[in-house]
Amino acid sequence: MDNRTEILLDKLTYSYMELKQKLYYLGVTEGDVQNLMLQARGYLKALKEQVAVPSIQKPTPCGKLRSVDETYKLIIQNDPESSITKTGLRRLIATGVIPSVRVGRNIKLNYDAVMTALSKGSTEPAREQKTSYGGIRKVV
Repeated sequence: MDNRTEILLDKLTYSYMELKQKLYYLGVTEGDVQNLMLQARGYLKALKEQVAVPSIQKPTPCGKLRSVDETYKLIIQNDPESSITKTGLRRLIATGVIPSVRVGRNIKLNYDAVMTALSKGSTEPAREQKTSYGGIRKVV
């Protein structure tokens, strides 16, 4: 048992002993206590049925999760003229443009989410090249 369980058990035992002591002073017998407990248990069951809380379900991923290679093959299969590469796809995953799930060392993608992200395009303005003056420049 963990520490919290032991503390709760101690509190419950203490409360039970207090209740027994008070009932003894009132002249209530052990049989009466058992009958009261059975009635209380019945009331609790009825109350639980009235206040039934729907179970909370975990959200499930919408669609099948695929590896980066499988997703890339699907993209090429659906659009052979596509200019995206596996490396480009991996860069979009690394920057967070395409949502992904890590399973150990593997990266899993939802094909529909990938297509949605690719159809949106980039919201960032194109980068401007900085021109530096008075320094050593790379010869192109």
